[in-house]
Amino acid sequence: MISRAPNLRGKQRLQIMLDARFGPLWSTVRGGGQLMLLPSSTQDSAFLPHRKENNQLLIDAINKLEPSDVFVDIGSNIGFYSLRASQRLGPTGMVVSIEPSSREFSRLAAAKFNNQHPCQWALFNCGIGPKGRHALEINAGHTGMNHLKPRQASRQNEGQPGGAETISLAALDDLLTVLGIEQIQLLKIDIEGFELQALQSFRRLLSSGAIKTIVIEITDHFLKRFGDSRAQLYQVMDECRFVPQIGLSSHWQYDDIFHHTGQ
Repeated sequence: MISRAPNLRGKQRLQIMLDARFGPLWSTVRGGGQLMLLPSSTQDSAFLPHRKENNQLLIDAINKLEPSDVFVDIGSNIGFYSLRASQRLGPTGMVVSIEPSSREFSRLAAAKFNNQHPCQWALFNCGIGPKGRHALEINAGHTGMNHLKPRQASRQNEGQPGGAETISLAALDDLLTVLGIEQIQLLKIDIEGFELQALQSFRRLLSSGAIKTIVIEITDHFLKRFGDSRAQLYQVMDECRFVPQIGLSSHWQYDDIFHHTGQ
């Protein structure tokens, strides 16, 4: 008898239909607390307790936060890392979660209001970059793969059943001014290829030394959507006096952590 691999694509299509009918489910996640997970999402299932930690560099950086620190989460998705940071901070500490997708933002907001956390936690339903309106491609089967569409891209759906929505891009400096934040101990940015565009939009802030440590997900293939590259990203970080822990790598996708030299 020949055993066959399960039809995961068909299974996921069924899960997407069930998600549309019944919505996300509250589930316990690694590190404690609960998030609203969609069973069809590859990203969401990665947060479950039995799954191996795949962003250890970021988790280690979060675990070094002091109670009064500030953590800024650009591309916070449903709030897994924001939640982890909130568990480290005290009443004078703050988490700033920034997520443009309305689908993910609604679950992020639920995470804030349904988990205990002693710190201040601010939410923004927008992207970071040059101010204006932008199209966000929504991925139905992988909620961590939503991404901004290049300006020159067609308005047609790029093959993803989730479609697209129009979102606003804001200046990070403006959001920090509203919150009265002058220094950020840890900033995480994971926005599927728009990282360099976003970093360039708050370059003055980068150069000022107000941000001490930055964790960036680097995917050269995604950066090229916007005419960028990982080599250019490292160059900009060097010009802003940030030193990487890993450095330029040939891996398809990886996280790197950058520390400001303070000079």
